[in-house]
Amino acid sequence: MKAIPLLTLVLLTLLPSCGLLKKKPGSVRINPNIHLAGRVQRVDEAAKFVLIRRYGPWRVGEGDVVESRGEGRAANLLPTGERLGEHVAADIVSGTVGPGDGVYIRRVTPSAKPGDSAKPDNQPDTSQTP
Repeated sequence: MKAIPLLTLVLLTLLPSCGLLKKKPGSVRINPNIHLAGRVQRVDEAAKFVLIRRYGPWRVGEGDVVESRGEGRAANLLPTGERLGEHVAADIVSGTVGPGDGVYIRRVTPSAKPGDSAKPDNQPDTSQTP
């Protein structure tokens, strides 16, 4: 009779530990060349522009691509340079966009690593004086 409560106690302590046998999810690879810059606040389809609520500083370099994605939609955007407080205006270049879509800035050319030369590979090195 004492064996049944003891066996029940042992099983109750071992069953929750079955969660330890599950595989841990793999690590997520982060792309440093793309980041979430804001969300679409308002869309004006007739004028083909959007109002974006930005997250933090808005830095779009030359050659960077601004795009929006959400619920099966995607669009390329062209920032106009207008700023209204925490909002930025952008023209819709192509695609469809809706309120709440994420706005991403994607760097097409990766940033140079420290120690990399800033000169193109096909140019001779003129930094040394004869």
